[in-house]
Amino acid sequence: MEKATVTPKQHRLLIVTGLYDLEKAGNQTLRRTIEGYRRASWRVDMFSFMPGDYPNLIPPDALGPEVRIKRLPAFLDPLLRAGAALRDRLGRARRMGAASSQEVEYYGEFNWFGRAVYLVFLYLVLAPIQALRIFWHAIRSRPDIIYGLNCHGAIVASLVGPLFRIPVVTRFYGVGITQSDLCSLRRRLWNLDEVSGVKAKSDLLIMTNDGTRGADVARKLGHQQSEILFLMNGLELGGRSKEDALKGGAVARRSADDDLHLLMLSRLARWKRVDRGIRALAQVASSLRSRVTLTIVGDGPERPALEQLAKDLQVADRVHFAGAVSHSETSKYYSSAHAFLSLYDVSNLGNPVIEALSFGLPIITLADASTDDLLRNEFNALLVPKGDLDTQLPEAIQRLAFDLLLWSALSDGARKTFRTDVWTWAERMEVELRAVERLQGATRT
Repeated sequence: MEKATVTPKQHRLLIVTGLYDLEKAGNQTLRRTIEGYRRASWRVDMFSFMPGDYPNLIPPDALGPEVRIKRLPAFLDPLLRAGAALRDRLGRARRMGAASSQEVEYYGEFNWFGRAVYLVFLYLVLAPIQALRIFWHAIRSRPDIIYGLNCHGAIVASLVGPLFRIPVVTRFYGVGITQSDLCSLRRRLWNLDEVSGVKAKSDLLIMTNDGTRGADVARKLGHQQSEILFLMNGLELGGRSKEDALKGGAVARRSADDDLHLLMLSRLARWKRVDRGIRALAQVASSLRSRVTLTIVGDGPERPALEQLAKDLQVADRVHFAGAVSHSETSKYYSSAHAFLSLYDVSNLGNPVIEALSFGLPIITLADASTDDLLRNEFNALLVPKGDLDTQLPEAIQRLAFDLLLWSALSDGARKTFRTDVWTWAERMEVELRAVERLQGATRT
């Protein structure tokens, strides 16, 4: 008699994202995470608080039948849009002039009213509605893991998970607060969403090592070291080996007569400090024998101000704004550049820097300790002291423009770093999946 085949139970992952969603262009970390679980035979339900017709979001069925994306119910759209309009109309911080080089904090785009509107909306609207949606879904489908993404998702997941005795995983892309912020009541209140999100009770906290020292903040807020998985993001290679990726993404070659092509890639938010690249370009433009150009890939609220800044500094002909592009199209910008600039105020160990290394691009960034786990001065990068940017950033660009031996050595160092110190996304996901599976086993026993 033929034995019946027993199909193992498919694991179910419930992701709560709040105001984060899956984008066509922009941060691809969430998409890669979901695809990693899907390839490991998990069924994924993702609940966000974004309207279904919001620009740049992927269709709900884009990742196949094993991934279900649930966005904000249409009847709640006016509520979300009214809150955003109120915050943007009255809550935007005073815009800096084109000549300003003032440092901007992570939440520096908004004044106290804007932050208050956001926090009231988060705690009195978003969190309660999301909690009800997740509660109802958990009753019907009984997920194996509730996975809260960043502060919005972590708060909701920590509320619902214990009610059903479902393990809670919280996941952060880094933090916008420091340990010193936690020593001030005023700073704690200003950053209440992030403080409460990181502090939220979970069985496993996955913190991205993006240079913001999130693991230290998590410990300061009461998490034990054994609860924290501190991981640098990996790089999606599409099934290729690292060597194949390096061959396919070879950096543009240079001769003494070539222009120096600089690249910046990020959302155009104030704290990303793309203006620093434009200002440095303007300072070196008149002194270089060869031309230096800057391509800026990305879009965001600061684009009009940045375009005006390039005009005011008379380098508009040397600065190209490519706008938002799909992730699959970014490779052509990396491969046609000679160096990558990352000049954020908060941290400079994001995905674009990791991607730039895979193309053998020398990095010019800040010597602020945020990149110490990956970048070394004069090996794969030029690290510029934060207190002397106006002088030393233009000097770093000039060195790369004139010294081809230095440029070549840094490019070789970038390749070596990619080979030895950067994970593929598959390797990074394997570590996360093992930790989540151990969590499931411990919970069952």
